[in-house]
Amino acid sequence: GNVIYPATGAAGNITGRGFPANTWSLTYDDGPGSKNTSAILSHLKTMGYKATFFVLAKQVEALPTITKSLVDAGMDMASHSYTHPQ
Repeated sequence: GNVIYPATGAAGNITGRGFPANTWSLTYDDGPGSKNTSAILSHLKTMGYKATFFVLAKQVEALPTITKSLVDAGMDMASHSYTHPQ
C-alpha cells in the first residue's frame, strides 16, 4: 500500500520511519498541565481519538489525578524526563 514519510521540523523529531497512508500520530509534550490537559482529553474522547502524552515526571507527581485520567482513557504515556532540562 501507500506509505507516507512525514517531514521533520527544525528539531528533526521524525526519525524517517514510514507510516501507512492515512495514519497520523498525535502527541503532547511537557504535561500534564492543570489548565489544558483535561480539556484536551475531553476533546480527544469526544472525537474518539487517541494520543501519546510525553509527560514530565515532576508534573505527574504534582497532578496524579489528571495523569490517571489520561491512563484511564487509554492514552499512551511516555517519559519526557523529570524536569525537561535544556
